[in-house]
Amino acid sequence: MDNVPGDVGATYDTRVSLSVINVSFVQNTAAIGEDRVGGEGGAIFYRSKVKHDQILISNTSFLKNKADLQGGAVSSRSQIIVKDSYFTANSAVDSGGAIYSASINLTKCHFQFNFAQSGGALFSNGPQIVVSHTNFTNNLASAGGAISGGENVRLSCSFCYFNDNTVLPR
Repeated sequence: MDNVPGDVGATYDTRVSLSVINVSFVQNTAAIGEDRVGGEGGAIFYRSKVKHDQILISNTSFLKNKADLQGGAVSSRSQIIVKDSYFTANSAVDSGGAIYSASINLTKCHFQFNFAQSGGALFSNGPQIVVSHTNFTNNLASAGGAISGGENVRLSCSFCYFNDNTVLPR
């Protein structure tokens, strides 16, 4: 809680896979260090050295985490699978107020009051975003109030609820 390291927030991992179950991350910060490195993943920054790795997050909450670059709560270059989790009031200066990742798969999650320049709740650089039974409420961004992605990212939403997400004028 209340972590402010020079590079990443509460957790940095490079294993083959990472599981986070029944955890709360509150007010963690990923700041850009003096060496101009860091600023990704206020609570979790995951960069594996293995090609087909993934993060599993389940029954976890992220509250008021922030990143100087991307992924206010979570930043990953890998696939991320999130189930039954809450993301509230997280922020990133650049992309993905709550989550910044390659492929994203969400089930039964709640995103509210998250903020970034692109993708108020989440941003994916590909290849896909798959979302089901998830609520997006009061998220803000200059591009993609709730969800944004890079070129050629496929988005699939089923049984989702979008309410009062805002795209701010540039």
